[in-house]
Amino acid sequence: MFRRAKLFAILFTMVLLFLVVIVPSLYAPSVATLSSGEYDNSQTNTLSGFNQSQGVLSSNKIMLSLLTSDNGSFLPSGIFSFTQDQAKKIQFGVHYSQLIEFNDTNQNGMFDLTDTPINTTSLEEFNWSYHIMSNSGEVVLYQIGINLKFMPPLVIIFWQNLYLATKIVAISERYPEINFTVLGEVTVKTLVLISNYKWAPEDGYGNYSSRMLALNIALRSEAMPGNEKHLFQLANGSKIDSTNIMVDTSPVPSVLGKNECLITLVTLNNVTHGEMRWFNMAITESESLAPLNSSFMTNGTAFNLYLSVPHFNDTILLDPSFSMHNPPHDNVQEFIPSLFLVLYSYRPSAEPSHLIVIGVAASALITVIAYCLKRKRI
Repeated sequence: MFRRAKLFAILFTMVLLFLVVIVPSLYAPSVATLSSGEYDNSQTNTLSGFNQSQGVLSSNKIMLSLLTSDNGSFLPSGIFSFTQDQAKKIQFGVHYSQLIEFNDTNQNGMFDLTDTPINTTSLEEFNWSYHIMSNSGEVVLYQIGINLKFMPPLVIIFWQNLYLATKIVAISERYPEINFTVLGEVTVKTLVLISNYKWAPEDGYGNYSSRMLALNIALRSEAMPGNEKHLFQLANGSKIDSTNIMVDTSPVPSVLGKNECLITLVTLNNVTHGEMRWFNMAITESESLAPLNSSFMTNGTAFNLYLSVPHFNDTILLDPSFSMHNPPHDNVQEFIPSLFLVLYSYRPSAEPSHLIVIGVAASALITVIAYCLKRKRI
């Protein structure tokens, strides 16, 4: 019996060593950086910036590759990506596609297919230019789009903010209480300013009290065949499969008790790989708050999001942000008991060596096993 107890204790100690030392080292995401417009896992540094020739905004954790329009300028839309190794990488598109002016026929304050469409303006119809600004805490890509079909010209400005440290960001300095936390190095926080929008004449479309403008954002996976399928999880916990086709839009639920909406990008086994957040308010030219209502619709290939605001004079400011985090890893590692991850991740601040952690854990485990076996002998 004593030999069996010793053998049992040795086996458990070996398993513990494997789970505490080997597995977490495999689980830890490799740090990647930009090299010739792509991530190269062989290098590690903290460079962040904008590659002007390739239209790549990057930190050492994510990369946003901007899309090009027909005239060769960079659109504010782009493909986010991160990778842990060449076999497992995620590429996800955030496409700011169009402005939709509509009459809110059913008076529900959001865009749906029962509303009367008036004008649709694609963001590809704009001429885009950009400027880059940076400091020690962030990199800002400043993009200006001008549409000469409107008179005066319609102007849209995108500020793509890549913070290098986690930061609490408010909707405006005037409203510091309306805020959420932006994760550093993995989030591109976008401010969208729409200026000089010329509303269509009222004739035939009812009163301006029903007139609204929606910014359409298409979210879709850009993954190569064989990569993980993703679902969209709303703040109320429901999960949406973008490969399904909806017959009309549905409202996006707000985060409970907060002035914001949240959509998370999750795998089939509930691992979060990204998220999109935005406030339920917009800022007008006079810096007053305007309601922003959100709806969504899947068409079989993408999750189409519509951020709708009521009629405004001259200028409106919206603020969606997108994050990519939790790099992909092997499915078997996703089922590792959380006990061992906690044991590895939350060590005391004195940073004892792995051997001390292993020794304490192994001693405790062996003591418990020996005690149980002794009780059985008694």
